[in-house]
Amino acid sequence: MALPKIECPSCGADKGLKGKRQGNREGDVVNVTCGSCGHEFVHDPWECAKCGGRLDAVRRPLLQKARGTQQSIIGYNVLKVCPVCDPEIEIESSAT
Repeated sequence: MALPKIECPSCGADKGLKGKRQGNREGDVVNVTCGSCGHEFVHDPWECAKCGGRLDAVRRPLLQKARGTQQSIIGYNVLKVCPVCDPEIEIESSAT
């Protein structure tokens, strides 16, 4: 799943955007100002760019071969997945 492209809803510019996060955690909404037209809008990184629904966090294990064919989990990668637009990805293993 590719990262969604952020662009100004007013003029469509994707360069010259400046933002300030509301809150102190990664994943909080961001107030964005367009450098081209001066339009201000809110970007929510947990909102699906296609349908506007709420994204779920799915943990995928990072595997490494330890000995021979034995694999060990060395960490997890968290993916943002839309349950509507990406139904083939298992949402049951969501991180909370």
